[in-house]
This record gives sequence, structure tokens and C-alpha cells, in this order.
Amino acid sequence: LGYFILRAPAAAAPRGPNAFVRAYRSLVGFCIDHRFIVLVASFGLLIAAFSGARSLRVAFFPEDLSYLSYVDVWLPEDAPLAATREKAREADEIVRQIAEEYGRDPAHGPPRQVLESVTTFVGGGGPRFWFSVSPELQQLNYAQLVIQVKDKHDTAPLLPRLQHALSSRIAGARLDARPLETGKPVGVPIAVRIAGEDKAELRRQAERVKALFRATPGADRIRDDWGSDSFTVTLRVDPDRANLAGITNLDVARSSASAMSGRTVSSLREGHRQIPIVARLRSSERAQLSDIQNLYVASQHAAQKVPLRQVARFDHSLETSKIRRRDQFRAITVACFPVAGVLPSEVLKAVTPRIEELARSLPPGYALSIAGEQEARS
Repeated sequence: LGYFILRAPAAAAPRGPNAFVRAYRSLVGFCIDHRFIVLVASFGLLIAAFSGARSLRVAFFPEDLSYLSYVDVWLPEDAPLAATREKAREADEIVRQIAEEYGRDPAHGPPRQVLESVTTFVGGGGPRFWFSVSPELQQLNYAQLVIQVKDKHDTAPLLPRLQHALSSRIAGARLDARPLETGKPVGVPIAVRIAGEDKAELRRQAERVKALFRATPGADRIRDDWGSDSFTVTLRVDPDRANLAGITNLDVARSSASAMSGRTVSSLREGHRQIPIVARLRSSERAQLSDIQNLYVASQHAAQKVPLRQVARFDHSLETSKIRRRDQFRAITVACFPVAGVLPSEVLKAVTPRIEELARSLPPGYALSIAGEQEARS
């Protein structure tokens, strides 16, 4: 084997240099003969390269071609699951309609079917189908649509159309059509985080940041991660009146919960299934708060019943449903997306001087930092 594999090849006739070698030798010879001119030209090219680098657009990770994209659907914090399901259904119809119109557009080639599938998850995010997409927790006001196209080159031009249609046609919800991120998960690319303790002060400073983003060209879909305040009704028991009437806090809680949400009193067996029997007030009897105030509270230890309005009162207020923390401090993040054709770094560069001026005017105990794509790059 060594004799046949390792034996020397047959001697070949010597060949002269090819065209590339001859051209390279001529170029090297010219550079040596005119070394000073070549040196000055090299420095000129270097300076021109550094000058041109200033005009380059900076992005954390470029968008890759992918068959998948997704739409986040957010409703107010107190929205029921039925309302979220209805908004998700409307978004599904719009996605299919826009994809069909895109497929018939002659500017994108011959007519064809663009969509492969649209999968909807209501009440929480779907399984982790991509490494940079973190599934949202189970919550009644959230839905997610996962879109798959037949040609991955259609994803990038299709998403701006979807975003415009979803934002203009669906009211009462916040919808974000987003491509998959290639690198480290960033989320909303342009974000400013404010940390402190007082909720009202954090809200006020967040509104100032939102005003700066609204005045910046290229910023779109501005929001914060706390969401809007929710209308809440609190039932406060007067301990003195309740003691005189022989009513405890547990009696008030049981009676009001049974009237509003219902209480299982028995079950009905039908075949191999057990159907719970729930007793509660009719919908007409619990439609208004004034109806609930007329509810009678029964004591567990005596036979007397007293109206709820005699031992308790209702307080109405707006409360923050979602409070986020970072490093054990309350932190609210104001974020936005760039419009189509604009990079997040360009929007952030335009608003940074005013953000820094706002940071210097914050009260003691409050701190402002840049989050989003800029934080991931640093």
C-alpha cells in the first residue's frame, strides 16, 4: 500500500507563471518603484474608510430570514378571557386577509398562497418555539398568534403590512407583529427604565419619558410595562357595627362571595360525570353595586340577618394591577418600536440628549437607565 499510495508523481514539464501571478508581480513592482505615492494613497484610503464608518447604521443583530413570526395581543389588565379570545379571533382574520392580499399583489410575483398556518394561543403564550422568544405567563388579557409562511423571503415585507392593518382596525387592544430575534432576546428594542419606590412618582416620570418618545420622529407604539390602572371596588367592614350586629368578617366574605361568584351546594351526577350545582344571585340582581349593598349577611352563630350596607361600605379607586421590580426596587420601563425602515439605534440617538436631561432632573432616590437593545449591546 505504501508503494502505490506514497510513490512520487511522474515528472511534469515546468510551467511558467499564470496571468494572476504576472499581474501581481507587476503591481508589487509598481508599488515599490512609487513607494511614496502608494503610502500617501494608503493613508488617504484609511481616513476615507474611518470617515465613512460614521455613517453606518448600527444594529444589535440583523434580522434573519425565517418562516415564523408572531403577533402579541395585549388587552387591559382587567379584561376577561372572552374579550381576549374575541380580539385574537379578529387578529386571525386580519392576518389571513392581509396575507391573501399580499399574495395577489403583482409587485411580489405571480399570485400564490403565502400562509402556511396561523396558530392562536389565548390566555398565555404558546410553547417555546424559538430560543429567543420567552413565553408569557398565563394571564387572561394576553394572546399570541404564531404565523408561518411558505416562503421565508415573504416574512420581512409582510410584517409592516400586518402591523399597520392590526393597529388601524382593532381598537381596545395593543398588537405587535414581530419577527424572530436572531441573537440574545431583547424584547422591545427601545426602552428606558426608571427605578424608585413611590408608584405615583414613577408613573409621573414615565409619562415624561413617553412625551419625549412621542416628540421623536421614528418612534411608534409607545407603552410601559405596568399597564393602565384598573378600576377596583374594595369592601370595607366597619368592625364596631359588625360586632353590634353579631357579624364577623368571615360572614361578610362568605355572603358577598356566594352572591357574586356563587357557592357550590351540591352536584348532579350524569352518567360518569358530576356537574356542580352553584347557587348565586340572578344576573339582574347583581348587575349594579347598589344591588349588592342590599344583600343580607347571615351570621354563622346566630339566626339574625342584616343588610350589607349597615356593616360595610364600598370604596372605589384606580389601582396598578402589575408592579415590576428590578434588583429589589420598583422599576417601570417605557418602551417603543421604530417605524418600518428605521433602526432602534437611530431613534435612541435622537432622543438620548433629552433623556439625559430628564435623568438629571429626577428626584433623589430615583434612577434612570437605558434598557432594550442598547443595554444588550453594552
